[in-house]
Amino acid sequence: MARTNAEIKAWEHEMAQRATEQLSALADTQKFKQYLRQNAAFHGYSVRNVLLINMQHPNATRVAGFKQWDKLGRHIRKGEHAIKITMPIVKKLTPEEQVKYKTTAERAIVGYRYGSVFDVSQTNGKALLSATDFIKERLGDHQNVERLYHAVVDAINTEGHVKVSEVPIDEPGVRGFFRPSTQEIVISPQETDAAMKLKTLFHEYGHSQLHGIGQAFADRPRAWKEAQAESVAYIAMQNIGIDTGDYSLGYVATWAKDPKVMAQALKEINEASVHTIELSDQAAQALGFDQAQTAEATLNDAPEQTTNLNSGKRERLTQSEIDRARKLSLVEIARSAGIDLKEDSRDYYRGVDHDSLVIDAKKNLWKWNSQNLGGGAIEFATTFLDQKGFYQAVKFLNAGHYDETKIQTAPKAAYHNYLKRADSFDRARDYLTIARGINHHLVDRLYQKGLIFQDSQNNLIFQWARNGKAVGASIQGTEIDFKQFGKRGTQKKIAANSQSDFGFNFSLGKPQDLYVFESPIDALSYWTQHPELTNCMIASVDGTKVESVVNVAVNMYKTKGQLPANIYVGSDNDPAGHQLYDKLQDSILANTEAEVTTFKPLFPQDNAITQTTYQGLKQAADQAGIDWRELAAAVKATTNLSTNYQQAFPLPQAIAKSSVLIDPNPGKTNFNSDEALLTAAKFIKANRTSDNEPDWDAITKKLNPGIEDHDREHLAAKSSYYNTRYQAENGILAVTKIAKDWNELAKLAQHPATMDQQLEKTYRREDGQTVKLIAKDQNQYALVDRKQPDKVVGYFEANDPQQCAYLIKQYGYNAVDKEDEQKYHQTQPVKPQQHKRQRASGLEQSM
Repeated sequence: MARTNAEIKAWEHEMAQRATEQLSALADTQKFKQYLRQNAAFHGYSVRNVLLINMQHPNATRVAGFKQWDKLGRHIRKGEHAIKITMPIVKKLTPEEQVKYKTTAERAIVGYRYGSVFDVSQTNGKALLSATDFIKERLGDHQNVERLYHAVVDAINTEGHVKVSEVPIDEPGVRGFFRPSTQEIVISPQETDAAMKLKTLFHEYGHSQLHGIGQAFADRPRAWKEAQAESVAYIAMQNIGIDTGDYSLGYVATWAKDPKVMAQALKEINEASVHTIELSDQAAQALGFDQAQTAEATLNDAPEQTTNLNSGKRERLTQSEIDRARKLSLVEIARSAGIDLKEDSRDYYRGVDHDSLVIDAKKNLWKWNSQNLGGGAIEFATTFLDQKGFYQAVKFLNAGHYDETKIQTAPKAAYHNYLKRADSFDRARDYLTIARGINHHLVDRLYQKGLIFQDSQNNLIFQWARNGKAVGASIQGTEIDFKQFGKRGTQKKIAANSQSDFGFNFSLGKPQDLYVFESPIDALSYWTQHPELTNCMIASVDGTKVESVVNVAVNMYKTKGQLPANIYVGSDNDPAGHQLYDKLQDSILANTEAEVTTFKPLFPQDNAITQTTYQGLKQAADQAGIDWRELAAAVKATTNLSTNYQQAFPLPQAIAKSSVLIDPNPGKTNFNSDEALLTAAKFIKANRTSDNEPDWDAITKKLNPGIEDHDREHLAAKSSYYNTRYQAENGILAVTKIAKDWNELAKLAQHPATMDQQLEKTYRREDGQTVKLIAKDQNQYALVDRKQPDKVVGYFEANDPQQCAYLIKQYGYNAVDKEDEQKYHQTQPVKPQQHKRQRASGLEQSM
């Protein structure tokens, strides 16, 4: 019996209401993933239609109307219920309507109605095969996934809206990122899992479509944006039949609180994923992954739109062509193209015209530091050789006559002091004493001993000495340029052919203990704050390598006849610095008399806690009913109180990913720190000794499921150590910001004139010209003539008062007030003739 208009309207209202209710149900992560899987299958459909299909047939994979199934040789089974979706009402427009609607189109959608479709599971008949089936089958091969990844990169770069490049990423756990300011996607080449690499590309491409500068959704909260990008990646990977199993979509619970918000979030995801899938399908077709032996069935064509997947005809790349292109010598390619290179060290070459271009000949990778670009031979061709995209670059490289063999490098030569000394030490001295806050008396002592000097390029050189002989050097630039050198602001590197796993060092008195730091600047900063140091060796190991620390200790034993009784590890107060100390705990240093060296922590402000961190710890601890310092000890031992809950203790990756207190993928997951702290606090409350003290062994097992006995004992001991320290009188230092390294502390201890105070001062040059400092923008300053304010003497960028004072000095100006004039008078450089006399006598390590 036919329904009345009123009944039809009531039914349509009910369907719309049920679709809206379905939005709230998606707060459950598994239901949301199910929705995304169907979105991948029906990516041309509107959000409402995907929801309607999901609501009526949660397991639907392919849908079509009655007539379409009949054409494909399949028939609807008796008794099956149709899936109702909205379909457009298309009308042929009259000339008058074309004028009215301001369009030249002959047809237009004038409304929507409900229509019927059926899933393939509701039909019988001929077997169906689609291009997607063949793509999924071909992607069972790891190499084909790798090929698809590169083809998608090529497609994105050819599209031109955003550029994709591969650049090594130093931050642990980060596989890639999108930089809105340059419309650039950077993918880490260190990721070996091709599927994960492709998923990361889809994730960042989702960001680029939704969250770039000027885009409608750029101002969404970070967690919102991450959930959207992760959803786009999930849909795109489902479309090609790959599930990496590494998705966190918890933020959708926030969307689900308001159906309107959820609908908007899904609409945005839908818009980005449709284009991502089209791009992926085009790439797969270009590689021939879609070729079927039978006709493809056309299914899931959305009623709202149709998609043209024709990517154009061109000769396909073979895997051997791609592999050969990647193996070609980057050094040879660059030189053949007229790019001048100079050999920087055994395995590294540097561009003459682009000195921030570095080629690693051993790994056959390049990085252009000033532009934050890099990759292999193919990426080099697209960046420097005007090859438009992946395809053209591979063809170009294969057509050339380049050597496929690895670069033949000569055995590492012995270090020779090729760095030319300048007669002056003024600039290097100013950099150390003004920009870095190092005690000028200590600087003079090192200079007079020949351990530090200024080279012909105005770089500060820290000479590595071993048995009175130079074996290497650390090069520290004195030019501050954040555009060229990145956030560090200055050049920093190790001299060519420097002895491996060693560093800058000197002795005070008769060494009994060894103090090691990550950089020469940190070593001198600690000495500045502890000028009473004696009978020790101070060393820099230029990084966080265990081998370097051990080698310096062995050197002390060989040259001084004394194995260090204690090695004080003064590395940075960050996760990497703490991991170095924890790894050293597993090292045993002993001499022939079985005297064993003890490793002791010497981190700057290791007992410091910020007010923000305290509030989070206190809230969770109070809820669980424990002393907040106990919770602080557990968090400190595991993450070093890092604000992004980054791993600080060297746990195996699998254990770290399941740890309660560690964000498995910082910035990429919806990690809830409040919940993590409360869970940890409850574990501490539940696991106590008979003396009502925390049972750190049991707590550590609970916080880190699957942890091995050795790591458990070590981490438990570390938690106990910090708990005891925090419980002591004055055991906690309250700060607004924790100093990361010893140089930060040295500069804080100086109590320099603040930036505001420097803006109020007058600065004078020897010829009497006076200038004042003007703030132009954040960290941007200008010196202007006091008599002619429109006359700019110079611009510069500075991050702190010390850098500002140093840069003003480089322009030849000193503060007018007597106190500063006296300070500058006291910091006159050592006379050059003294330096010439010392140069012949070699390096004197003892101070």
